[in-house]
Amino acid sequence: MPSLSQEDQEPLNRLNRRPDLKKRAESILSIAEDDGAGIVKADEAENRVIEEVRRTGNGALTGRAESRIGKSESYLPADCDIDRSGKKKSVGAQPSEKSE
Repeated sequence: MPSLSQEDQEPLNRLNRRPDLKKRAESILSIAEDDGAGIVKADEAENRVIEEVRRTGNGALTGRAESRIGKSESYLPADCDIDRSGKKKSVGAQPSEKSE
């Protein structure tokens, strides 16, 4: 088997670090190569590729967000009293009492 160039090896290394993305890429390749997965019409193949790309994007962005949260939390002191959930809990400004 011929050895891979550094340019070819780097994307493979990156995919190996992200098995979820690797699985999606393999699924898209399977559809593109028409491996006999029961897809008869081009429209069906197109819809399956679109769905896989959507799932890939969702997984990639979710992973990115989780990574960014982890990095930003590492900058905060452990005794810092900040809610780290990322969700807003405010219901807005409460109305003030009417003056007479």
